[in-house]
Amino acid sequence: MIWANDYRDILNDEVLTMSSILLPNTAILQDDNAAIQTAKKKKVQSWFEEHQDIIKHLPWPAQPPDLNLIEPLWGIPEQLVRSRFPAPSSLKQSTDTRSEI
Repeated sequence: MIWANDYRDILNDEVLTMSSILLPNTAILQDDNAAIQTAKKKKVQSWFEEHQDIIKHLPWPAQPPDLNLIEPLWGIPEQLVRSRFPAPSSLKQSTDTRSEI
């Protein structure tokens, strides 16, 4: 488990250092709103405010379905596997089913 203070340390020690070397004053950080990035929001957001001249924080919606192209496709193999009757009862049958899909 990583906590807000740990995330701030990573931002300071890794992200800030790397962006200062590779992309001085042009770095943009995009996160995916994972729990650690939104938990204790004041701690994490205050870090971005303190460093806004060095790293721009790109706002990103939490798990946007329209921007995650693979998510809608997972239903297709799931339907194919669930449509089999009887369901695979062994590892071999499961592997065979997966290779048929």
